[in-house]
Amino acid sequence: MDALPLAGVAAAVALSVLWFVGDDARLRACRTGSAAACDVLATRLLEAAERAPAAPPTRWEQEAARVLDAHACGSREPSPCAIQFYALGTVALRAGRFEAAREAFLRACEEDRSWCARAGRERALPWTPQERARLEARP
Repeated sequence: MDALPLAGVAAAVALSVLWFVGDDARLRACRTGSAAACDVLATRLLEAAERAPAAPPTRWEQEAARVLDAHACGSREPSPCAIQFYALGTVALRAGRFEAAREAFLRACEEDRSWCARAGRERALPWTPQERARLEARP
């Protein structure tokens, strides 16, 4: 009978350690709505894509992208949202999800035209002539 409460306490301690120390600790702030934390996640994802553009995304990068995707970017400025959409695109592209990558890159371009040229340079993604014209259009 005493083993059951002891096992419950041990499980609670293990879960709290994972909550505060594990990989989830880096994602929690964005998950709870911190725009600054989501900007940091997006920046880390962009840096990872620059370091290893052909490598598949790590498990942490995929989870970070899911958290970032669930975060509704409510910034009044276009740049933070564009960075987040572009970061989602890089993870999708590295994972081989070309349609999701295309959609994320185009959303980044719509949010902030300065991301259009960068999206157009993504050679791993086959752009249609219409999409290429959209990316190269001047405001």
